[in-house]
Amino acid sequence: MIRNLDVAALRSFVTVAEAGGVTRAAQRLHLTQSAVSMQIKRLEELLGAQLLEREGRGVALTRAGEEMLSDARKLVTMNDELWERMTAPSFVGEITLGVPHDILFPNTPLILRRFDRAFPDVRVNLVSSLSIPMLKQFEQGELDVVLTTESECRPPAELLQRLPLVWVGAEEAEAWRRDPVPIAFEKRCIFRGPAIAALEGVGKRWDWISESDNYEGARATIAADLAINTMLKGVHAEGIVEIDHGGELPPLPHFCINLYVTKGPNAELAECLANFVRDAFVGRNAKDQAAA
Repeated sequence: MIRNLDVAALRSFVTVAEAGGVTRAAQRLHLTQSAVSMQIKRLEELLGAQLLEREGRGVALTRAGEEMLSDARKLVTMNDELWERMTAPSFVGEITLGVPHDILFPNTPLILRRFDRAFPDVRVNLVSSLSIPMLKQFEQGELDVVLTTESECRPPAELLQRLPLVWVGAEEAEAWRRDPVPIAFEKRCIFRGPAIAALEGVGKRWDWISESDNYEGARATIAADLAINTMLKGVHAEGIVEIDHGGELPPLPHFCINLYVTKGPNAELAECLANFVRDAFVGRNAKDQAAA
């Protein structure tokens, strides 16, 4: 006999698993706790298996729940993509997305792939530069959707995520132990000033090893363990990792990942792309919190 899974129940299950509890999941889904609990219960009854078990104030996946989670995520994602594709306006044209190089991964490929499936007739032009130049392009109408890394979030920006800066270097880095501390930054990098201020604030000497016109030059120096750098936690480049310095390097401030969406001629299409951006960051936030 053919049986059908309830996508709403699957969504509740996935959200509870990622959030680590029914209360937080209900808040994200804009449902009551009892509604989420009832959906999970119906799903368990349908499958004849317990998916979650209480663990203190939160919940943990059972073995059956762990086996099901990955496929449940895929089904929910397929549902959302199909819904978007079938109900979204039939756009044809181009749109421009600006993303700083340091937050291109891991979300940008997912955003582009999902948007292309929903709007195959729309061409997305990806621009990767520094936040300040891209903001100027946005203000001049040259970019439709822009992500930035900034020290604060001010209108018309929309805050997507707030992350701490961390010290990064090569795998098994030793450069950070030197005196003066060797640093390598792109000339216009917004993280450079806070890094220097942090070092000077605790009396550490520092020395320029590389001041490149582009990030790849600084990255090569860092990957060679000739210098260190700072990046947002969780978005490190290939070959560069967070330094486990045990408190020997000073703490760094938090920065905001902000979203800007045009109100110009491309506003409707830009808002559709912005929704995929929001979904990607909400999903990443949920996974990071669950891992934490």
